[in-house]
Amino acid sequence: MRRIYLPLHLILAALFIFVCNFNVFADGVVIKLTNKSNKEVILSDFYVFNAQGQKQTRLAPGNSSDDIKVGPGGVQLLDLDFKPTRYIVSTKEGNSEPETEVFNIDLVTPKKVSMLLNSTNGSPLFLAIDQSLSNFEPPPDGAILAFSLGVNPNFPGWFVGTMIDSEGIISGAFTGDALVASTIEVVAVPEPATLFLLSSGIAGIAMKLRWRKQPQLH
Repeated sequence: MRRIYLPLHLILAALFIFVCNFNVFADGVVIKLTNKSNKEVILSDFYVFNAQGQKQTRLAPGNSSDDIKVGPGGVQLLDLDFKPTRYIVSTKEGNSEPETEVFNIDLVTPKKVSMLLNSTNGSPLFLAIDQSLSNFEPPPDGAILAFSLGVNPNFPGWFVGTMIDSEGIISGAFTGDALVASTIEVVAVPEPATLFLLSSGIAGIAMKLRWRKQPQLH
């Protein structure tokens, strides 16, 4: 029977990817928020729900004391106690605070989330994104998007409303032009302690495989 030998670096890379993907879906998870705008962004709200409806709040609505300023390209990490199935994030844009709800979420692949304002009067809009349908690059900051009854056929999975309740449910279909005010990228990452253990384990495997490859002296 013919044996197939894979290069060591491919084996280690596959192992790293597998463990990282497994790890972000463990009971706890760390959410990485990255500011993709060319300006400072103020993260105001961030709360999540799991499949059982359990809620965890990391940045509380109506509480400006926990707001976080993030510069262009800056990162903010938030610890969660469980794997979420949807999340709500908001930013402060002048006197407005648009919010975006994301459900059917993919936390393994980094996904950009748009924050929208009414381009006519600057009032906040509330965007609901079904991430299982919105497999496209969101429009850039400053783009003007037209919506009719909350939807635009160019952006499947998006619904824009004028109201949001305490559970993050968006309603009140918006008709008009929306401005993309800022963009946040969201993804789950392994905890630092787990990364250390993972790196140590991979290093140990690499050493063992290398030792086995060395010719044995008799």
